[in-house]
Amino acid sequence: MKKIFHLLVLTAICTITAAMAPVGAAYAQNAPYWRADWEEGPCTGASCYTDWSFVQAEDSAQADPSLNAIVSGLFSSGAGNVSSHGGSSFEKFETTLAAINAGKPHSKVYKEWLFPGGLAKNDAFGRPLQAVPPSGIDGTYVAWFFIPSDYESKNDWTNIFQFKVTEQSPFKQEPTWWINLRDSLTDDTLLLHVENWADGTYNPENDVAAPKGRWFQLRADLYEGVGIDWYLDGVFWQSSSNATWPVGRDSDGSGTPQSFVFGVGHYGGVGKLYTDDAYMIAK
Repeated sequence: MKKIFHLLVLTAICTITAAMAPVGAAYAQNAPYWRADWEEGPCTGASCYTDWSFVQAEDSAQADPSLNAIVSGLFSSGAGNVSSHGGSSFEKFETTLAAINAGKPHSKVYKEWLFPGGLAKNDAFGRPLQAVPPSGIDGTYVAWFFIPSDYESKNDWTNIFQFKVTEQSPFKQEPTWWINLRDSLTDDTLLLHVENWADGTYNPENDVAAPKGRWFQLRADLYEGVGIDWYLDGVFWQSSSNATWPVGRDSDGSGTPQSFVFGVGHYGGVGKLYTDDAYMIAK
């Protein structure tokens, strides 16, 4: 498996063929280490999100909580109806221009896992953080999304799927790798774009069209210190390398890691989308 992944990282995207076996196929045989299915029923407030660790969507200093809710049944998106991907309920994340202008763009939720040796920490509900799996953070991270057919990317980009690392002494939490929505530079196509914290690595050639008006799956097969394989609807999309930006803990050892973070939502842009059935399968 590792040899296949190294090949994906080192080989140009254009030479990767459909015949190559998915790197993370073995992970799919394991039960999820964690999952969030939003099956709380129609709900507003922080109590809706107990599968997660932190709920920026419900923090009135960082988001407009009135824009976000768990919904059930057939829900009107303003551009057609939406029903859940699985079960009966799903989540709506929304950000408006007014919220952004007020400094409240954080319509998102996070799941946080404590590294071995990390300082003890409680989540937003007063519970101790769940530990990183015994095998580490290597694994498959998945979430399903529904983007209304009339969605347009505004404010240049919208972050919908994100990894972060928290460090202690001194404390800091920074994004490492994430997926943005953005408009095409040449037409009105909405694109999915993989981004990282390094300067000068933007490459629009690897972007793909974002499905609209239906549920689609984003999946990241993560190998700490090596890279990430990205998939759209189960089809390999592109690879990211630890050489571009660290995957997991900072590879130069300068930080003292505390926790690893996975988040979804609608951050930075103007609009709304829906999420369902997020989970993490450990190696």
